[in-house]
Amino acid sequence: MRQRPLPTMPSLPSSWAVRRNKTFMAEARERSTEGSEEMLSVSHLTGVTPRSEKTVYMFEAASTVGYKVVEAGDLVINTMWAWMGAAGTATGPGIVSPAYGVYKINTAVAVPRFVDYLVRTPPYVVEMTRFSRGVTSSRLRLYPEEFLALHSPLPPVWEQRAIADHLDAQTSRVDALITKKQQLIRLLEERRRAELEQLLWSADTVRLKFVADLLPGYAFPSSDFGPDEGGPPLLRGTNVGVGATNWSERVFLAAESLESQPVDRYRLSEGDLVVGMDRPFIKQGTRVAPIGASDAGSLLVQRVCRVRPTVGERPVLQAAIASERFQAYVESDLTGVSVPHLSDEQIGDFSVPAGLDAEAVERIIALVDIDDELASRLNSQLELLAEHRQALITAAVTGELTVPGAA
Repeated sequence: MRQRPLPTMPSLPSSWAVRRNKTFMAEARERSTEGSEEMLSVSHLTGVTPRSEKTVYMFEAASTVGYKVVEAGDLVINTMWAWMGAAGTATGPGIVSPAYGVYKINTAVAVPRFVDYLVRTPPYVVEMTRFSRGVTSSRLRLYPEEFLALHSPLPPVWEQRAIADHLDAQTSRVDALITKKQQLIRLLEERRRAELEQLLWSADTVRLKFVADLLPGYAFPSSDFGPDEGGPPLLRGTNVGVGATNWSERVFLAAESLESQPVDRYRLSEGDLVVGMDRPFIKQGTRVAPIGASDAGSLLVQRVCRVRPTVGERPVLQAAIASERFQAYVESDLTGVSVPHLSDEQIGDFSVPAGLDAEAVERIIALVDIDDELASRLNSQLELLAEHRQALITAAVTGELTVPGAA
């Protein structure tokens, strides 16, 4: 008999079943005996991917013996971040943290590619959040017993395949547009950087710590992170982009933790700079970004350094930290380190321009401001493309969109 529709998906087609997860999934508990398998990462944006393909800002464990074994087609869920949609099906074998949930899918009932699209949709994430356990929103955890008690919408297997095929094709087109936008950003950045390098180093220099106040972030307990807006947003390493902040992964400090944490000292202000201290250099450039009006009030988290200018112009310091000279300055210390990490002492001891003439300063400010404005505009376009992509997926896996070949 057909189950009641899911509360978050009230308009499912009448031909679709709604089945409890435990009727077509089972928890997988195999552990790695050698820890030599490929380490996998689980994200609400990209699902399950090899960790080697991701820019990861957390330190790696010394040993992965005892990690959970994942096979192609398994569903993997980050127990602590299910409320963000950190879930997906694996396309290849590997291992994940013992804290993650791994589930075998009965492919006679459910197509792993369909499940992969389903579990990161907003309606399904709401369901996972609803079934998660925790004293407060910041401590929500989705354990296997609760996940297997959830219900999932399942059209016939042939229709699941048709929907997955359609989404593969459509999302590939959107992803291609996103890639072109990202390539444009890189091209413009290369041209701008060449001119900045010439302007920056035409005068004397002074150590950064003498012209700015530096503060490394605070280790706010991750157990106090939450999905709601009861407290201020936390600016973590993943939020520090090249030339702009990136809030695609947003978490908040739980409101009930405000009184027990040093929030005033670590509150960011408009005009501050933030530097990603773990993996500071990525292919797009150096992870240094200005704090704008919309970022002000967020809290500085560990492995991010705040640079608050006390002398001179903020754009000049930003351009100096983003320069090739800064990368060369710290590169030798980062060689051979598995997760490159900057210290606030290294940042403070870097020599930045001083005594630039007014014309050079004006041009540097113009180049940085133009770049910030362009980066903001292009990032907005990327966000709109990502929203369109997600809306398309949600409509398809909840039956709101009639997919060719699935009718």
